Amino acid sequence: MYIGAVSGRLEKSVVNNCSVNVNLAASSQSGSRIYAGGLLGIFARSAVISNIAKGSIEVSSTVNKTASGGVTGFHSGVSFNNVTDMEIHSVKSTTDIGGVAGRNTGIGLLLPGYYSDRSAQKNGDVTLSPNVGVGVVITGTEGGCGAVEGLTSYQSDSDLVATLNENLTDSAIRERILQLLELWNVELPESITMGKWSVSSSSLVLDQTGSGVSLLNGDLITVEVPQDPTPDYSTGGSHNNSKSTSKTETSTDKNGTVTAKTTDEKTGIVTTVSTKVNGDKTTRIDQPDGSASIAMENKNGTSSKTEITSSGQVTSAVTLNQNAVSAAAGSALTLPVPTMPIVTDRDTAPRITVNTAGKTAIVVKIPVERITSSTVVILVNQDGSETILKDSVPDTDGVVALIPSGATIKIINNSRNFEDVSASAWYHEAVGFASGREILSGTGTSSFSPNAPMTRGMLWTALSRYDGQTGTGGETWYSSAQRWASENDVSDGSHPEGNITREQLASILYRYAGSPSVQKSLDGYKDADQISSWADTALQWAVETGILNGRDGGLLDPQAQANRAEVATILMRYIKDKNH
Repeated sequence: MYIGAVSGRLEKSVVNNCSVNVNLAASSQSGSRIYAGGLLGIFARSAVISNIAKGSIEVSSTVNKTASGGVTGFHSGVSFNNVTDMEIHSVKSTTDIGGVAGRNTGIGLLLPGYYSDRSAQKNGDVTLSPNVGVGVVITGTEGGCGAVEGLTSYQSDSDLVATLNENLTDSAIRERILQLLELWNVELPESITMGKWSVSSSSLVLDQTGSGVSLLNGDLITVEVPQDPTPDYSTGGSHNNSKSTSKTETSTDKNGTVTAKTTDEKTGIVTTVSTKVNGDKTTRIDQPDGSASIAMENKNGTSSKTEITSSGQVTSAVTLNQNAVSAAAGSALTLPVPTMPIVTDRDTAPRITVNTAGKTAIVVKIPVERITSSTVVILVNQDGSETILKDSVPDTDGVVALIPSGATIKIINNSRNFEDVSASAWYHEAVGFASGREILSGTGTSSFSPNAPMTRGMLWTALSRYDGQTGTGGETWYSSAQRWASENDVSDGSHPEGNITREQLASILYRYAGSPSVQKSLDGYKDADQISSWADTALQWAVETGILNGRDGGLLDPQAQANRAEVATILMRYIKDKNH
């Protein structure tokens, strides 16, 4: 369902100098997604320049996700110098909301635009504060690449007018817009005016008489531009500016990869075939609505088919032959899939099914953009339930995990926003790693308490979660984990609320790891004589594996209490070392 004051859906066109004040409402109970915008519900390979939209949008949909924005719900083109003052409300929390756009796709480009701080943005029962310019951003490699540049909130119309008029004379931005329109084969009329802005009765006014700046050459003009009626593409009509021929462009990059890009100017479908020097081949077909299909065929016999919906949902099916699995020899086999977008929502997370010739679990690497320590792989079980693979480990440009053949997995950024863990803290990565795998939880809704002591019960709970237990149930919060620790000879279960020392931490982890043999000597530490005899071997193991480091002054400090940040770091090191 596409809803907008100018058009529900628009392709290969330019919308400029529109001024609307509307109250839009839409409801869907049938499973249809709603794309609602003050100007356009959805637009693809088009430009939306120098427009103003005021009023309100209210949507109600049971489908996750819908998108609503002051300019457009679904942004798959280029926009510039637009102003919105729209109240946006989703009755159910199923909407990507933005003052300018609800969702920006991988070919979209959001150039400077402005959205009011005065108009409320509400998703379900949650009022966004502060307001946001765009709800969800999906990055890509074509067109505008999903970039967002210069979206700004505003409060006073009078303070904004000078900036809007200055933007009209920015030749660099004008050239970028024209380059994208040429790339998308949008045929332009002889003149397009970007109207000047003024303030009347404390409100922004957009000049629609034809006075303004030419988009085509930057000249000041006073010629009124004839406006053709906007076609309604939601009914399947074709664009009357389309060409009936196809054009193919071929290029070779520095690595020798040959790319042939064919554009059907009648349908707007773009087919791109890239062939590497080694014979690996990727075929991508982009549809005008922003959806795409990608087929990858590698010379080692691995292959995949990927579908990307117009809303950005990614689904891949991968086939790995036995030769490729054997050649990996226990190392991570990189899946032949496009680099996966990273999201925080499980419902919209990329979904990959991996099939191999055998039944043995294999170690794979999934290419992921913007990898963080909180990036995890989720296994979708046969009953539909989901399990975080706690041994999934981030790599430089992806995430590595051991998965069974035939498995369906998802990739998400499972980060938690702890107000007491700054991005510059030495333990930020470790806290993200441990909390993202749901091994350690916070001490409150938005706190982690990194400097607080770690109790023995907390450590049992963390290890039991890592071992696949829930870590809950029983007479107290730690009863289940305490019983698990005792039954598995990880700990004697005593003093659950006592603060844990560094040597106790090493001993419990050492027993959980199976008490492996060690050769490391601790004689180099000045306080080695303070190590309890029962902890000596465990500390040797912890230092030998790099899980636990000494402190300043050549000290191991075995009797010191371990705080939560230190435990998060040691658990991260242990899991990474185990899965190296």
